[in-house]
Amino acid sequence: MSTAVPTRSAYWRAKEVIAGVEEYGLAEAVELREVYRELYGRSSKSPRPQLSA
Repeated sequence: MSTAVPTRSAYWRAKEVIAGVEEYGLAEAVELREVYRELYGRSSKSPRPQLSA
């Protein structure tokens, strides 16, 4: 079994989705942002899109 690595465009798409959730004022936005940072902020192999605080 192999683990798929999301493409760079997937990182940007995740950022767009989180921004949309925040725009609607949904409570889940904070949790989504934290998960994004946890998943994509670990590796320094390639640059990841950063979300503003």
